[in-house]
Amino acid sequence: MRTLLLVLAMGCAARPSPDVQSHDESERATADEIAAGWIIEGDWLLSERRVVEATRVGALVLTGVPAEMPPLEARAWVDDAALNGWEALTPTWSEEDHHVATLELPGVATEVQLRVRADALELLQQL
Repeated sequence: MRTLLLVLAMGCAARPSPDVQSHDESERATADEIAAGWIIEGDWLLSERRVVEATRVGALVLTGVPAEMPPLEARAWVDDAALNGWEALTPTWSEEDHHVATLELPGVATEVQLRVRADALELLQQL
C-alpha cells in the first residue's frame, strides 16, 4: 500500500465588509481526526457544520506524488435553512501533486459542511 501525503485546507471566503479587506477561515484535520470525528454517511465522511459567514468554499490539496484530487463536496445553511444541497468543489488549478478547488455558494452562508469519499481516507494525511 502506498502512502500519499494529502493536505486539504478548507477555506471559506467571507462576505465582503467595508471594514475588512480580506478574511480567511481555514481549517485542517489529520486523517486520524477525520476517521475518529467525522460522520459516516453511506460512502462519504462528513465534517461537522462550521459556523462562518461565507460566499465560497475552497480547498488546497497536496498529494505528495502526482495523483488525482479525491471527490470533495460542500453544502451550506443560512440560519438552519439549507442554502444548497451537496455540490462538488470544482478544480480550478492542478499541477502534479497540488490541486485547488472551489465552490461558489448561491448566497451568504452562516454554516458550511464538507464531505469526502470514505474510500479516499487512506490517501489523506491532512485535510
